[in-house]
Amino acid sequence: MTPMHMHTTLLISLSLFLIIPLSISSTPTFSPEGICNSTPFPSFCKSLLPNNNSATVYDYCRFSIHRSLATTRNFLSLIDGYLKLKNILPQATVRALEDCQFLISLNLDFFSSTIQTIDSTSTLQSSKAEDMLTLLSAILTNQQTCSDGLQSTSLQNALFAPFKNGNMLYSVSLAFFRHGWVHNTRKGRWTEEGIFATIGDAVAAAPNNTAAGGGYYLIYVVAGVYEEYVSIAKNKHYLMVVGDGINRTIITGNRSVVDGWTTFNSATFVVVGQGFVAMNLTIRNTAGAAKHQAVALRSEYANRGPGSSTANRVTWPGYHVISATDAANFTVLSFVSGDSWLPAIGVPYTAGLI
Repeated sequence: MTPMHMHTTLLISLSLFLIIPLSISSTPTFSPEGICNSTPFPSFCKSLLPNNNSATVYDYCRFSIHRSLATTRNFLSLIDGYLKLKNILPQATVRALEDCQFLISLNLDFFSSTIQTIDSTSTLQSSKAEDMLTLLSAILTNQQTCSDGLQSTSLQNALFAPFKNGNMLYSVSLAFFRHGWVHNTRKGRWTEEGIFATIGDAVAAAPNNTAAGGGYYLIYVVAGVYEEYVSIAKNKHYLMVVGDGINRTIITGNRSVVDGWTTFNSATFVVVGQGFVAMNLTIRNTAGAAKHQAVALRSEYANRGPGSSTANRVTWPGYHVISATDAANFTVLSFVSGDSWLPAIGVPYTAGLI
């Protein structure tokens, strides 16, 4: 869709390597019991692992990820089976299942990609290890998003056990990967070419499945209001979208639950592809409170860096003060069930109100 005020989307190409990554080659000292104790489910973790005194952290990680892949396939088959009954299920349940189908399919891809990367080596460049960590972290987020969407549907209880087993297994896989492979160096390169009428066209023109060392594909969006829904698909890796400034480059939509969209699919801007970066622009959803849930930006990955904070950046005409009771519903503990998966990632957090 073209912007309200006719502008173009400009792509610029420039090669600039930033940091040369280190490689990971030494086998970390570890005890499987110690790693299990660092997960939210230590008893499950210890019962899962095979009794093998000669196994390394890499062996245990591969074992748990292969188990996770099989579990994910089974779960996706279960979701597909319920969707065959869509003609007799409520529309809200069908939409939630379709969201789950998409999310669990992503998880299947993420596990397959991780296995292909680690099955034959115990040595990874740190940038590649971070990419795999991002995928494994996103799997837990996808799982929780799927679960949230099915709340208050007729299938909530029927799917409780698969969700619980998946969460425990995925947390174990993430913990063993972190102890075996993760380091903290990064690298990047900028790339460029061509002029397009919409942001979506520019994204479509970007190369598919760019490797971590292949650099960023830079999309420069000139000032204007762009009424379009943008999706960074899972095969669009390392895209960087740069605008002319906050409130100068504006990407806007108005999808909402009241208008028939699920919360998950109401987003104006969706990021699934890994390594995405955005800066100097505004993304908004103008549906308004009367339309209930509506999302401006949906990102499936860990957000980091100076630009990820929204502090001192957002002002709303409808601003109002909520009570501590209201605010408690949006804490890490209540809103995203953080205690069930964040400890495995190792990210510092506060579960409740400060």
